[in-house]
Formats: sequence, structure tokens, C-alpha cells
Amino acid sequence: MLFLACSDPSYTIVHVQVSAQPGLTVDRYDIRVAEFEHSLSPTRSFDLVVPADAIGEPTAVVVAAMDHGTQVAYGAAMVTAASGATTDAAITLASSACATSCTQGETVCSGEATITCELGSNGCYGWSQPAACPSAMPYCSDGACAPACSNDCSQIGETDCDGVAVRTCQASQTDTCLHWSVPVACDAPPDPTCISSTTLRTYGAGTCASGACSYPPTDTPCQAPANGTATCSTDQCGYTCNPGYTDDGQGNCVMGSGGTCTVTTCTVDADCGAAACGPCLDNICLGLFGST
Repeated sequence: MLFLACSDPSYTIVHVQVSAQPGLTVDRYDIRVAEFEHSLSPTRSFDLVVPADAIGEPTAVVVAAMDHGTQVAYGAAMVTAASGATTDAAITLASSACATSCTQGETVCSGEATITCELGSNGCYGWSQPAACPSAMPYCSDGACAPACSNDCSQIGETDCDGVAVRTCQASQTDTCLHWSVPVACDAPPDPTCISSTTLRTYGAGTCASGACSYPPTDTPCQAPANGTATCSTDQCGYTCNPGYTDDGQGNCVMGSGGTCTVTTCTVDADCGAAACGPCLDNICLGLFGST
């Protein structure tokens, strides 16, 4: 276990200063040093006791910033702690995107072995290497080794939610019992898709209910600049310029070169089309060449 340090001068301590990007919403720090983990409320600094086998060795101190179980930022620093002394370290938390593949500390079976969800050196949670069950307890059921196998589920193919992940009932290749698979995170939403010629559907973060992942959809009308028409195609929003106007490459539809300037009402210069047809003054396009 990773202990927060007290003031005992005999401890080997790392004093960590933490800085974060403005605007981050964080409710927990998950800290990892060597194989030890600890969680604490967000703070600008903390002290930790260095494990004995890490003293004098280059060791990564990893901090994952969490918000309601989802990692939103990550930072790390390499520290070589001197025995009986306090070593300073600074960690800057940067926004990060990790698949929520498992829940901290969760243990499940992988064949006749256990795997545990832990914080990796990349700041993301993932499954550890399998730890084989001992000969005296050679079977793994429901995340624990046992002397005999037992069914974790009742029917091959049935599914169940494990947090924000789905596990599936399957036959074992090493015993005669039914076991849950390693949970698969609900972190693969469908790609955006056009549901009409002017509307794009995107999908939010995954949830799990009744043994299945779901991703809440959001339908967004596509937008177009003045003198343009919104479109949705190839699964993304876009626009086409109306007849007589061309795309200037900066998100505007302007009157094509050689076109005729027409005095029209306007709000901004871009409404007038080509530069020669502006500027927009008192809601009127004043073309340099006059109106025709």
C-alpha cells in the first residue's frame, strides 16, 4: 500500500507539486509508485513514502486525475529518492483520453489465472499480466482461485454489465465450468452518420444496461454561411455555395470573380460577396464599381 507521509524525518519521502490545466473538473487523484497505488482528493501538493525497493532507483510517480470514474488528465515524473531524505518532484497534469477499460482494483479471471485493473505507466487503467492460480487452488471462478471450478453464469452467450463494460458467459478451455469473459469496455461508440441531407448524428460516452452497451445519440443541424446551403454527406457536415457564389476557403460564400455586383442589404462585408462589391455600410453593399 502507498502511504501518505507524516513528518517523521526517518522516512524516505517524495514531495510532489501538482499543477493542472485551467478548467479541468477533477474529483480524485489516483497515484501509482512502483506496484503501489493510492487515491486522494485533488490537492496542489502531497507527500508520499517511497517503497523500500524503490529507494535509490529511478522510479515513475504517476498521477491520473479522475472525474466520476473517468480519467480526464494525466502526469508523471521520474524520481530517484535518496534514503532518509525528502526529494522534490513536479507533475503537470495534461488533458488525456483513455479508454475506460476497467475499474481500479477490479480482479477477474482470465483462464485459470487472475488479472487486476491497475494504473499503467501511460496513465491509463488496464489489465495486468495474468497471475496463474497455484496448484493447490488451480481453478479460477468469479475473480478468485479455488480448489474446484464452479459456474459463474448459467448459459453460454448470456451477457451482463460489469460497470461500464459487458462480459459474456462462455465455456472454459481448461475446466468443465461456465465463466464470464474478461469485461469489454463500452468505449467504442458508432461513427457519426448523416440521418438526413442536413443533419449529423453523433454519439456520446457509453453506458451499459441489461447486458448491452448503449451510446446516447445527439442530432445536430448542419450550418452554412450566408449565401450557402448546409449539407450532410460522407458522415460530416458541410455546405455548398448558392449559384453565383464561390467558397473563399475561409468558410464564406463570396460572389464569383467576374460576377455582377448587386446592391443588397447586408450585416457584414462577407454578405456582399466579392471584395469589390463591399464594404457593408449601413446595411447596404457599396460596390466600388457601382451597381448594375
